[in-house]
Amino acid sequence: MLVHDSVSSDTFLKNLEGLFEKRERHPALSSLQVKAWEHFTTLGLPTKKQEAFQYFPLRSFYEEVFSPAEKQDPENIPYHHECKGSTFVFVDGDYRPELSDSSALPKSVVALSLDEALIPYGAFLQTRLRKEFNEEKDPFVFCNLALHARGLFLYVPPKIAIVQKIHFLHIVTKQKDPTAFFPRIFLSLGAFSEVEVVHTVHSDQEKCWINFACDISLEEGSKLQYGDLPLVPSQSWYTSFISATIKRDSDFKMVYFTEGSKSVRQNAHVRIVGENAHANVQGLSILDNKQQSHTHVLMEHAAPHSTSMQLIKTVANGLSQSSFEGKIIVRDVAQKTQAYQLNNNLLLGDHAICQSKPNLEIFADDVKASHGATIAQIDEEELFYLKARGIGASDAKKLLIRGFCREVLDELPEGFCSYGR
Repeated sequence: MLVHDSVSSDTFLKNLEGLFEKRERHPALSSLQVKAWEHFTTLGLPTKKQEAFQYFPLRSFYEEVFSPAEKQDPENIPYHHECKGSTFVFVDGDYRPELSDSSALPKSVVALSLDEALIPYGAFLQTRLRKEFNEEKDPFVFCNLALHARGLFLYVPPKIAIVQKIHFLHIVTKQKDPTAFFPRIFLSLGAFSEVEVVHTVHSDQEKCWINFACDISLEEGSKLQYGDLPLVPSQSWYTSFISATIKRDSDFKMVYFTEGSKSVRQNAHVRIVGENAHANVQGLSILDNKQQSHTHVLMEHAAPHSTSMQLIKTVANGLSQSSFEGKIIVRDVAQKTQAYQLNNNLLLGDHAICQSKPNLEIFADDVKASHGATIAQIDEEELFYLKARGIGASDAKKLLIRGFCREVLDELPEGFCSYGR
């Protein structure tokens, strides 16, 4: 029996129960969805008592009512010119193979809907899901698994280097009522393969909840660059969970960019389980008005001679709010680890709020690790210096903001984000 702190959370849970009862059923997924729903209700909805959700506006979120999406085709599909022949399309949360185009990818690359993949790749997927059930604490992860209708399984075999970017394009169509969508992706890279992936959202629906999950597995010596650009409408909610397991000599790089919304919540859990593996997580939020962005990163070192870097930046103006909670865990076996974490925040107004909670948990004795956070306003001396050289106040301010953002902006997938370029 679930006990919640407020009437709104009980009503929200009943709303989700209704979505679960009305979900699209696939025989291969049915038992998995039921198990995920039971696990979700056992965990219960997040509360402010949980550090990972301390700053997320749960009260406002639980006051929302979401309806099932009416299944329909999009009026147009904004294929990106750089990803011709390498685009996987989701419409209202569901993977749509008939709208996708993988013609430019090697024939050995496997792309299946999740219900189809559970048969030939059942052992691999069951192992990944078992780990998820045993280790993850975010209830929205299991809400996604229970309510998603058609996910994507993408497997890149060993020794395949894909030069062209792969685009995960999520389209949200115009709906009569606020709606909820639950896209899910399993992405697996074989040994010594190399891939760059970009995930974007194109929404014609002003008010919705997108609860996205992506499970990533990197075998020995593989490399993945993952760009997440969830530019969603200002009245929408976006929650995402990126789980990555990286093995020996592999390299995982993730960069995200958001302009916020009613609230964006990025949750990343990276497990380094092989020697000489490297992980790099970078993020940039540009917020104005009442937009919110919240980032939660767990970097777990469980193998020796591994390295990681986190750099999360926020520019906050107006009444916007952001939070960062990052944790580095170094297990006792992870000797010779190097791990660094930095959160920089730039406040442009007197009413914007940035919260920061970097954390270290180190159980090994031969480690180099550091963490830090800064919250500051535009440097008046730097502003004066630019103005003294004939640059107008507004342009000078923009230059300083772009300078603050540049380190992350330069890492964003080229051609997908025009901010500051």
